Amino acid sequence: MIEISGIMSKYPVAVAMDDLLSKIKQLCDDKKLRHLLVVEDDELFGLSSDRDLVRSINPLAASAIATS
Repeated sequence: MIEISGIMSKYPVAVAMDDLLSKIKQLCDDKKLRHLLVVEDDELFGLSSDRDLVRSINPLAASAIATS
């Protein structure tokens, strides 16, 4: 049986809650990331995905993503 430690990302990327979406998109594109930790003052507030980003940039894409 495989443990989570064997498949997890050992160096996750974090962004701040007030980072611009353009910066986040560039980061995801450059590093080929699909998920980012969202932190503020060293506290984890959530996780954002590439799908969240697409939905925020283009609300019409939400329906296309939902069907994939």
